[in-house]
Amino acid sequence: VNFIPESLTTVVLSDYVTSIGSGAFSNCSGLTSVTIPASVTSIGERAFYNCSSLTGVYISDVAAWCAIEFGDNPLFYAHNLYLNGELVTELIIPDNVTSIGNSAFSNCSGLKSVTIGEGVTSIGAYAFSGCSSLTSVEIPAGVTTIGSSAFYNCSNLTSVEIPAGVTTIGSDAFYNCSSLTSIEIPDGVTSIGENTFRDCSGLTSVEIPDSVTSIEYG
Repeated sequence: VNFIPESLTTVVLSDYVTSIGSGAFSNCSGLTSVTIPASVTSIGERAFYNCSSLTGVYISDVAAWCAIEFGDNPLFYAHNLYLNGELVTELIIPDNVTSIGNSAFSNCSGLKSVTIGEGVTSIGAYAFSGCSSLTSVEIPAGVTTIGSSAFYNCSNLTSVEIPAGVTTIGSDAFYNCSSLTSIEIPDGVTSIGENTFRDCSGLTSVEIPDSVTSIEYG
C-alpha cells in the first residue's frame, strides 16, 4: 500500500496482523493513534520512528502486550496507553502473565500505579523506564529477576518493595528514581549491578543483606 506519510492520522490493524516490520510507519508525522491487536507478537526496529504526533496506543489485551518482542514501542512517542478505549492510569498485569517483556511499558508517562500479577517471575529490561508519573509498584513474591533499567527515570516512584525471591537486580534498575526514600534488598540478592540506585537523591536509608558479595560502581 502506498501512502503519503504525513497524511496518515490513524492506524487500526486487523487481527490477521502478527508482526509490524522495521520502519513500517517511520516518519508518519501526522499519525495520532494506533490500534494494535492481540495477534501482534513483534514490532520491528524504528517501526514508529519520528511519529511525533502520536498521542495514544490502543490495545485490548494486556497479557498479549506484555509478550510482544519490541524493537520499537509506539509508547515512546504516545506516552498514553488505552485498554478497550479507556486510558490506563492504574495498570493491573493479570495473573496469567509470566514475564513482562523488555520495554513493554517504557515511556508510558500516563501510568500512576502498577499491580503485577502473581504469575510474573521476571520484569524485563526497560519494562517501566520513563514512567514519570508512576508513584507505586506492587511486585509479587514470585519475581526473581528485575531487568536492567526496569524502572529507570521513574522520578515519582516513592516506594517499592523488592520481594524475597529476587536474586538479580539489573544495572540501572532504579537509576534516577529521585523520589525513593528507602529501599530494602532481600536476602537472596548476591550482587548489586552498575548504577542500580544512581541519582536516587531522595534515599535516606538502604538495607543491604549479608548475602550481597559485590556492589558495582555507581
